[in-house]
Amino acid sequence: MGRPFLEKVGLHIVQLDLNSAIGAQLAQAITAHIAAYLGYPTSMNQAIVGGIAGAGLARGIQYVRGKAIAEIVVSWILTPVVAATVAFCLYSLLAWLLGVS
Repeated sequence: MGRPFLEKVGLHIVQLDLNSAIGAQLAQAITAHIAAYLGYPTSMNQAIVGGIAGAGLARGIQYVRGKAIAEIVVSWILTPVVAATVAFCLYSLLAWLLGVS
């Protein structure tokens, strides 16, 4: 199920050359380490998307595909909402079936 996301991140945000790809990976690693040091949870997916977008923006905004980034950001917003809704429904159903509160 992660293949479409990986393809979108790897192929559809911006076309990277070797230097840009190394910069994006370095940005991801630094972001993750700083967040861990400060005690904040971080998503490696979000960090790499930010790194790739930043590397593309360094070349120029015309190289970055805004639609791909917008789709990813919308999924970041919807995923916790959908997961919370599914968890609530499953818990309510199981609590009702098992007679617990």
